Amino acid sequence: MRNGEYRWHIATSEPRSDGTGEIVEWYGVATDVDDLHQSSTALSKASAVFRSFAENSADAIWVIDVSKKTVEYTSPACRTIWGELPEPGFSWYQWRCAIHPDDRAHQDAGLERLLSGEVLREQYRIVRTDGAIKWIRSTKFPIFDSDGSIRLVGGIAQDITDGGYRTIHLIDGEMESRVTLNRRFQANGYDVRSYDGVDTFLKVCRGLVPGCVILLDSSGGVEATRLASALRGEFYAFPLLVISEVADASTAIQLMKQGIKDIVLPTDPLERLDQAISSALSAIRKDQREGDTVRRAKESMQILSDREREVLLGLSDGATNKELARELGVSPRTIETHRVHIMEKLGVSTLPEAAKIVALAQL
Repeated sequence: MRNGEYRWHIATSEPRSDGTGEIVEWYGVATDVDDLHQSSTALSKASAVFRSFAENSADAIWVIDVSKKTVEYTSPACRTIWGELPEPGFSWYQWRCAIHPDDRAHQDAGLERLLSGEVLREQYRIVRTDGAIKWIRSTKFPIFDSDGSIRLVGGIAQDITDGGYRTIHLIDGEMESRVTLNRRFQANGYDVRSYDGVDTFLKVCRGLVPGCVILLDSSGGVEATRLASALRGEFYAFPLLVISEVADASTAIQLMKQGIKDIVLPTDPLERLDQAISSALSAIRKDQREGDTVRRAKESMQILSDREREVLLGLSDGATNKELARELGVSPRTIETHRVHIMEKLGVSTLPEAAKIVALAQL
């Protein structure tokens, strides 16, 4: 360029010959592709940064192309958890086969939720290539193309088979105390993520791994109430502890009714806070398992037709085939046919097992 700048071009030339075969002219086209070249270079650098991060992370990171149904990337940590894996590009169905049979239906339903743009935090089992069963905690998220479509989904997973949750989400507007607590928690072996306020935490919480949320609240409970309200329905993943000067017992009771797991006074010994954290983290796995069980039961009930659900509810309440047939105006044989179909769809062999699914779905 006249200003001294260099730009990338693609040059295409073609000769024209006369009747004797001698070249008499050349036609040439030069196309400026500098913007494309720079974008490609930037993408290559970004890809290199991602791979460097993923290949040195203790967490297992994977990417699935949902349009091709192939696993496009697995980090080295995936092999530590899953065992031997094929080279990238293998079928998603091979990946799915590693999921424990009892958890596959729930994982299949989760794929549809990912494609709708939802971020999922969940816990499930896999069967390693050597036959060992592992409990996995994962965060799955859609990866949007420039046009807003979803072609890829990614996941970050941890093996929690032999241990509980170790993540603390610390919300503290004061830099000095935040740094002090951060250091203490890290020294105790926790993975600490810090935030300078409730709003900062809420902006990103949907994509975070589950963990104990600790809020240093100097507002007398106002911020604690606001955070508890925003987290309602997510307490199984983010049990909330509040460090605050509570004015009186009635205020503390009101805060606990909001769903806050525990309140620690700033003057309490640090051991009191350590006990509260340990209790909150140990409850996450149990609560999340129960939550997953309830979700699976509700999804199972949705598989049934309206009539099948009606029959199952009647049988679960203790009605006999004849009693239910009279109530619904059908023959006992029709009820028995529905019963067989219900058992097949729910994957159970006895009525008590089916009744348990009904009870869980109603929670």
